[in-house]
Amino acid sequence: MVPTVTVHTEGLPELYHSARVLVGLDALARRGRVALRFARPPVSPEGFLGVQLTVAPAGGSERRAFVDLSDHSDRFALPMLRWADVYWKRSLYRPDAERLEPDLRAKLVPFGLNYACRSSGNLWRLVRAFGGRFVVAGLRGYRAARGHLALPTVAAFEQEPDAPVEPAVMFQTRIWEAHEFPFGSDEADRVNEERVELVRALRGALGDRFRGGLVPTPLALARYPNEVTRVPSRRTEYVRASKRNLISIYTRGLFHSTAFKLPEALAAAQCVVAEPPRNELPVQLEPGTHYLPFGNAAECVAACRELLADPARAARMRRANAAYYRAEVEPARHAANLLATLCAPARAAAGAG
Repeated sequence: MVPTVTVHTEGLPELYHSARVLVGLDALARRGRVALRFARPPVSPEGFLGVQLTVAPAGGSERRAFVDLSDHSDRFALPMLRWADVYWKRSLYRPDAERLEPDLRAKLVPFGLNYACRSSGNLWRLVRAFGGRFVVAGLRGYRAARGHLALPTVAAFEQEPDAPVEPAVMFQTRIWEAHEFPFGSDEADRVNEERVELVRALRGALGDRFRGGLVPTPLALARYPNEVTRVPSRRTEYVRASKRNLISIYTRGLFHSTAFKLPEALAAAQCVVAEPPRNELPVQLEPGTHYLPFGNAAECVAACRELLADPARAARMRRANAAYYRAEVEPARHAANLLATLCAPARAAAGAG
């Protein structure tokens, strides 16, 4: 007997941030590792971004979990936190959890890295489970389905660490428009300024060894036309172009969230030059092994030059990042890791009894 995993959703499922969780569970179901089903939620998450799960292990008691996929490290879905046995938080920064009661704080577990992807198997499972909801939702349902179909497949992100790449640095990023940012402009302005400065420094220092720039949004075209990228920005085309480069630059997301760009680089077995991620991971990425850290644009340029000048070091980092991806990020492996974390306390309690 295999465990039964139930995904609880109300209305249209959110298929961008939650896509990789669903892809991983679908892969485990197709391999006979779990039985996967969908049902209405027993407790409403009140619109909080995440995935609500119950797991019934073979021979064990049901376990409840919530995957909090929000960018915000200081916000918690309290109904879910009270309901769940385990609360996986993507943006887990322990100082922000100190205000919680100790019994709630004890449920927090780092979710790990997330990015948006799809698989053909998961697509058909979603059609069977939610097809009627998309139809009833009309135009909103059509847009949601089309957005999911536009995501690259898991395989599109992946490559082996010995795949040929160009000795170049990739940094393609977007700046935030005011209307896209409902929580106030100060954070967006800071992130925008940091990204523009970095594009200018990398392009000026590396010349034709730098690829990318700002995604051509209206604000970028109006305010920073010289920093706009010439690399395609549609998701599938961008992923294909990005993975050809030896080095990927990682910068923080809004509210110091861990952006999707980091796991995408690991999937492509690229070297990474990164602002050190602030949030906790199940297995931490090690500076010097998985990435070279930087704190400003000059340090970023210097780290890129180090890797470009040392092919042996770059090769070691590519192998380390490919291994980390296979163990911690690849959707089926990550889903299996989550379920093991969820069910381990139940197994331990059963053994003690």
